[in-house]
Amino acid sequence: MNTPYTTRAAWLLGLAGLIPFVAPAALALMGNTTWLHAQHVYAACILAFLGALHWGPALNGSAQQPALLLAWGVIPSLMAWVALQWAGAQAAACLVAGLVVTLAADLALARFHRWPAFYLKLRSVLTVVASVSLWLASI
Repeated sequence: MNTPYTTRAAWLLGLAGLIPFVAPAALALMGNTTWLHAQHVYAACILAFLGALHWGPALNGSAQQPALLLAWGVIPSLMAWVALQWAGAQAAACLVAGLVVTLAADLALARFHRWPAFYLKLRSVLTVVASVSLWLASI
């Protein structure tokens, strides 16, 4: 059951999860690129997490089209794995593409889930900030 506390906690934790995106970007803009690889690895982990979000409802029977959700759920992990085969701007571009494609898929697949109303707005905000951070860090 979604409560105001759950919504608030999800937003706070989601925004806190942007720190590993934003901090390396800020450092890179100041000339310190030490943390860019860590930013890319974190982005890859987030992509894997986003794919896994479809497995829970598919496995517990609360979603429609569970086979489709299970199949889609592995794609973001594969995108992350491919992105980590590169470095620098190429990795960042692949990770941004992965985040954007995953958001588009979440928007399209939302009708098969019983996600709370705030979730897709949260996902959109987090994707934009993460993607801009990856892009800024790579320039």
